[in-house]
Amino acid sequence: MAGQTLTRTPTQPDSALVRKILAFGADDMQRCYQCGTCSVVCPETPDTQAFPRKEMVWAQWGLTDRLMTDGDAWLCHQCNECSIHCPRDAKPGDLMAVLRHYQIEQYSVPDFMSKITGVFRYLPLAFIPPLLLTVLLVLAANVIPQGGLDFPDEAELVAEFGKPILFKEFIEHIWITIFTIISLGFALVVGTWGGWRFWKGIRNNEVDPPAVRKPFITSFALTTVDILSHRLFRLCKRNKARGHAHAGILWGFLLLFAATTGAFVYSTILGWELARVPWDPIKILGNLGGGLLLFGLTWVSWRRLAKRDEVGRTNYFDWYFVGILYACTITGFVVEILRYSELATAAYWNYMFHLMFYFMLFTYLPFTKFAHIIYRTLALTHGRQVGRTPGVRSPLVILD
Repeated sequence: MAGQTLTRTPTQPDSALVRKILAFGADDMQRCYQCGTCSVVCPETPDTQAFPRKEMVWAQWGLTDRLMTDGDAWLCHQCNECSIHCPRDAKPGDLMAVLRHYQIEQYSVPDFMSKITGVFRYLPLAFIPPLLLTVLLVLAANVIPQGGLDFPDEAELVAEFGKPILFKEFIEHIWITIFTIISLGFALVVGTWGGWRFWKGIRNNEVDPPAVRKPFITSFALTTVDILSHRLFRLCKRNKARGHAHAGILWGFLLLFAATTGAFVYSTILGWELARVPWDPIKILGNLGGGLLLFGLTWVSWRRLAKRDEVGRTNYFDWYFVGILYACTITGFVVEILRYSELATAAYWNYMFHLMFYFMLFTYLPFTKFAHIIYRTLALTHGRQVGRTPGVRSPLVILD
C-alpha cells in the first residue's frame, strides 16, 4: 500500500486485511452483530455516517479502501464508551485504535521504519539511527578535534567559568543544533509526506462531499485550539482521566520543547550562558515540562495496567512511544542531578545516553504514536471543513 495513490475503486473484500487487523489486536471485532449500540453511546460521533459501527462492518469485510481513507478513525478519542456498553464485548474502541496504527504504518514512508516501532523483535534495529547520530555527533564535536574522547578538565572549567561541568565544552551547541536539524528535518520531511498522502486519501474518498467546504486555515486554527485545550477529550464520560493524562504528556512535551528552544536562543543566538541555579527561567520551564511529562506518562501507564476495561487493549506500538518518552525524560533529569552533584564523568556519559534517546524520539516521530499530532490534526481539520466536528449534533428537523 505504501507509495500507492489511493482512489475510490470498486470495493473488494480483502481477507489479508482482516488477518492483519486481528494480529494488531482487534480480534474481538468478529463478535459484532451490528446492533449499533457503539455509535449510539459515542459522545464524539456525528449524526451521519456514525462511527465506530461502520468501521466494524468495513473491518469484518476487509474493505481496505474504505478503512485506509477513513478520517473518522482519528475523530475517535478512545473514551471507550463503545466498548464499555457493547453487549457482545466486541471492543469497537480497540478496533479504532488498531485502525489508527494501521493507517500510520501504511501511509508512512519509508514503511519499514513503522514496522520497527510496531514489532518487539525489531527493537534492536530501532536503536541504530539514533545511536549512529549520537556517535557521529561525538566524533565530529569531540573525538576528531581532541584526538580521542576527551571530557573537559574540571579544574580548568572552575578556573575559567566557575563550574566543574560544562556540556558546551564537551559538545558545542552548534553541533547539537546541526544534528537536531538532521534528525528533526528527516522527521518533518517524511512526516509531511505521509500526512499529505493521508490528506489526499480522505479528500479523494469523501462519502458525502459538502456543498460548501469551510476554509482550511479557519478549520486548522480551530482544530489547534481544540487540541491544546483538550476540549474533545472532555466529551468523554467514563474515561475522562485519559484526557488529563494525555494533557500532561502534551503540555509537558511542549514546555520541554520551549525550554530547549529557549536554551538554543540563549546560547547560540544571544551567546549567553545558562545559569547553573535551578531557578533560571529556562530550567524552571524544562523541569516543569519534565515533571508534567512524567506525571502524564505514569498516569497513562498505571491506567493501562489497572483500568484495562476502561482504557482498552494496548500493544507494543503503544508502549514503544511511552518507553521512548520515559527514557528521554528520565535521562534528562539524571543528567541534571549528576551535574548538580558534580559527578563529571557520569554526567558526560549520561548526557550521551540522553542525546541518543533525544534523537530516537524525533527520528521516529512519523512512525510512532507521536504521529497522532500529524494525522489527528489533519483529520480533525478535514472534519471541520466538511461538517464532521466530533460531538456536534445536527439540529432536529420536524417535518410537517
